[in-house]
Amino acid sequence: MNDQASADLLVVRDRMEQGQTLEEASAEFLTDDHFEAWYSSTRSTLSALVDQETLTGE
Repeated sequence: MNDQASADLLVVRDRMEQGQTLEEASAEFLTDDHFEAWYSSTRSTLSALVDQETLTGE
């Protein structure tokens, strides 16, 4: 989860270094589609962790 946030931040910083405003550089990350993709990925990751814990007792 943090890996994706870190990668997105690097993209935003790179774009800003190239002259884009914060709003321009971050626009693609502030959409409903981007949120839904993040949410789905996060939910799948957490579900897998819960399933693993249930099976192994750890």
